[in-house]
Amino acid sequence: MKMAIDSGLCPQSTASAEESTPDLLTRYYFDVTTDQCYPFGVQNCGGNENRFKSRAECQNFCRLDNK
Repeated sequence: MKMAIDSGLCPQSTASAEESTPDLLTRYYFDVTTDQCYPFGVQNCGGNENRFKSRAECQNFCRLDNK
């Protein structure tokens, strides 16, 4: 089941992959301004719902053209 953009799931932002350190996991977040998913580095704790294991998972859940 896909959530609407205004549900609060997709609009959250985070640090870019360029700000990440090599020991972090790569995850993807959705940017509502560009309607795109971008990589970022995370540690394996915390986070929010705008955090996906792959670009495809992020796009399938969030992108407007998939709704």
